[in-house]
Amino acid sequence: MGAIAVVLGSKNLNGVVNDLISKIQRGGNKRLTFSYIQAICSISKTVGYRLSTHLANIIPLLYPFCQVSNLNIESADVDIDHELIEMSLSTFESFLKRCPKDITEYVVDIMQRVIDLMTYDPNYVYS
Repeated sequence: MGAIAVVLGSKNLNGVVNDLISKIQRGGNKRLTFSYIQAICSISKTVGYRLSTHLANIIPLLYPFCQVSNLNIESADVDIDHELIEMSLSTFESFLKRCPKDITEYVVDIMQRVIDLMTYDPNYVYS
């Protein structure tokens, strides 16, 4: 996706990103959601500055994946939940590196989620 994004015109790139956003919003299969977030991260790494117009839609969409309160260590989906956290954080990192001016309004919220996640240890049984 990242390699293709480099050669896409603005209209086509916006279409791809909007499609990925809508698929994440629909929810459902967590593995597919992971793939959609991974695609956005990959696109961001190659043409991050071109995604700046989509930050208002993408960043709040990733917040729920980074909330410790949404994690259940005893869930069958705990591994994919951890992968979703990791991919969401990688996407935030990519935006921070490639769209530093456009992401400033989200930095405090992102940092709060990072701090919350720092207190979570998936190797510790909380119950």
